[in-house]
Formats: sequence, C-alpha cells, structure tokens
Amino acid sequence: MFIAMEPGLTVYRHDSPGGRIVIITVDERTPGDVVARLQVERRADPGRQGVGEPPLIAEARGASREEVLTELQTLAADDAELARRLARWSAMQRRPRSDTP
Repeated sequence: MFIAMEPGLTVYRHDSPGGRIVIITVDERTPGDVVARLQVERRADPGRQGVGEPPLIAEARGASREEVLTELQTLAADDAELARRLARWSAMQRRPRSDTP
C-alpha cells in the first residue's frame, strides 16, 4: 500500500523515538520558489499503520533548496519540538470544524 505524500522529492528522512519517521520533501518545480515540507509518519500509532496521509508539521518557502532545508532540518533534529507540534496537530484534528453544522 502506498501513502500519499506532499508532492516533491524526499531529501531527508530521520527515524525518531516512538516509531515516528520524519520526512522532508522539496518541491522545486517553480524556479525561485522552492517549497519544503516536513511530515511526521506516526507508525507506532496502530490507527496510522498503512492508512492516511502523514501530518504536515511545517512548511518553508525560499529561493533555494539550501535555504528551506536549513530551516526544516533544524526542526527535524529536535525531537521534543516535533512532539509538541505533532500534539498540536493532533489536537487540531479533533476539534470540531466551525464550517460544519
């Protein structure tokens, strides 16, 4: 089974504590507007194994690959900050949407 990921080339992967896989992808399709995305796959969570899209934790835009990678690799190496952002993302997923009845 394949998991949908944000478009782009995977340029960084890090296995974090707790069964998380940190992935950074880079989309360089538009010259001068490079977009990098940091996603965390939560493989230790039985509900996540083989289903759904990994949470998008952070995104960076810049003129070059080096610029956006510098920003996101610092975050990717900080397991405590990743855990905080993943917890915040999870809480946002559980909140009722204001645009639904």
